[in-house]
Amino acid sequence: MFEKLKLRGQLIKAFRTAEIYRMIKRGDRTSYLFPKIHQIDNHRTYTRYAFSLLNGIDPELLNKKR
Repeated sequence: MFEKLKLRGQLIKAFRTAEIYRMIKRGDRTSYLFPKIHQIDNHRTYTRYAFSLLNGIDPELLNKKR
């Protein structure tokens, strides 16, 4: 159970590093909206992530930042 939370945190950290998010400014605060993570499958030989991009995020950005 905690392994999936750890993997989720690592994926969000990767989104933050690659700047794959949408910024929203509310007054003097800045909020970041990351892609929605639907599923994480962790197996011995691979890890599979299923996520969807939010409106306003260019899908080509994933290929550029890869």
